[in-house]
Amino acid sequence: MFYNNSEVLEKLLFQIVAKAENGIFVPPTPEEILDIRRRLNLTNPGYLGKEVVLPEDLPADIQVKVNESYDKFKFNEFLSQIIPLDRELKELRGEICLKATYSNNLPKTSVIIAFYNEPFSMIMRTIYSILKRAPLELIEEILLIDDCSDDEEILKALHEVVPKLPKVRIIRSPTRLGLMKARVLGADSAIGPILTVIDSHVEFGNGWLPPLLDPFTKKSNIIILPGVEVLNPDTLKYNHVIFDEYTWVGGFTWELMYTWTNIKRNKEDMISPVPSPTMLGAAFVIRKDYFESLGHYDEGFELWGGENLELSFKVWMCGGEMYQAFCSHVGHMFRARPYWNDEADMKKIRNTDRLAEVWLDDYKKYYHQQTKFNNRTFGDITKQLDLKKKLGCKSFQWYVDNVYPGVYTLNF
Repeated sequence: MFYNNSEVLEKLLFQIVAKAENGIFVPPTPEEILDIRRRLNLTNPGYLGKEVVLPEDLPADIQVKVNESYDKFKFNEFLSQIIPLDRELKELRGEICLKATYSNNLPKTSVIIAFYNEPFSMIMRTIYSILKRAPLELIEEILLIDDCSDDEEILKALHEVVPKLPKVRIIRSPTRLGLMKARVLGADSAIGPILTVIDSHVEFGNGWLPPLLDPFTKKSNIIILPGVEVLNPDTLKYNHVIFDEYTWVGGFTWELMYTWTNIKRNKEDMISPVPSPTMLGAAFVIRKDYFESLGHYDEGFELWGGENLELSFKVWMCGGEMYQAFCSHVGHMFRARPYWNDEADMKKIRNTDRLAEVWLDDYKKYYHQQTKFNNRTFGDITKQLDLKKKLGCKSFQWYVDNVYPGVYTLNF
C-alpha cells in the first residue's frame, strides 16, 4: 500500500466515521487517495462494480505505484486502494430471485476468511460486502484467520480498524498453516452452527446469504455454493453473469483441476439450488458438525490446492450432496498467487497425488497419465482410507455414474 504519510495513516486508522445507515463504520478516505482521484479525474471509481480504466500516459509517480502493486500482489492493487472500501454494486439478482421467499427460521452462520498478506483494501471490501448486503441477525461472527502474515502495514491497519466493526474478530496463527489448516482453525473456533467459508478477495451481491442458508432448514449433510462471478484483476470490474436456463456448475479435469461444466436447468424452477459435481472452493457453506464429521480436509494436504475437489468427492461419495444456489452472487478475483514458487507448486502436486490415491480408485490411471505420475511420493494415506471406510463411502465409479456422468475418459 502507499500510505507513506504517517499523518494520513493515523487518520485512516483512528478517525472512524459512521457512513452507512445500518451503523457499520467505514474509515474516511485518506487525503492522498483523494488527491490521486483528482489528478486522474476519477469520481466514485468502481461505482456499481464498473471497471476503472487508467489513462495510458499516467504520471510517472502513479505508474510506479501501479507497477509496484502488480509486482507485490499480482493484480492492480493500486486501483483497489482508490476504489471505495464499501463500493456499491448493481443489483445482480433477476426478477425471479428478487421474488423468492425463504424460511423464517434461518440458522446463523460464522463466516471464515483465511488470509496471508492479503491487501487491506481487498479484505475490507470483502468484509463490507458481507455486512452491508446480508441481514446482520443471520451473521454470528466474521472470523479473520491470519495465517501468520508478515506485512506489518496490512496488520497494523487491520488491527486498528477491525475492532470498530460489528461481529468481526481476528485470530492469528503463530506459524504458517496454509489455506486448509487455517480454515480448519477457523472452523474449530467458530460458534455458529453453519460455516460460510470464503476467500479474502471476494465481493458479495445484495441478498447473498438467505439463499445459502435456506437449504439447511431442510437437509443437514449438504454443501451450498453461491453463483461465482469474476472480479477483473486489472480493472476491478465486477463481471456479472446471468444465470439462466443454460448455466455452469463445477467439474474437473484429469489433472484434478477445477473446471466449469455446462448444464440445462429446469426453466419451470429457476430458484431451487442445482446439483454440482464439484466446487470451486472460493465460497461454500456447510454445517460445522458435518464438516467435522468429514474430517475437514486431508491433514496431509499442504499450503493450497486440491482441497476443493477432495471435499467435493468426499461429500458426494460419503452420503452428502452439493448444490449451487444461483440466487446468491459473489465476485471472486482470479489472479496469479503472489507467494507462489516451485516448492509451493510441488506441494500442490503432492496434494493432488494424495487425492487421486484416496478417492479415484481405478480412475487414478487417468490422473497418472495426465500428470506423468511415475511413482511420486505423497506420504501416508492410512488415516484417509480409514475415514473413507468409516463413513461408508461409495466408489468413484458410483460418482461417475450418478453425479458426473458427463466426465470424459481418456484412451490409452
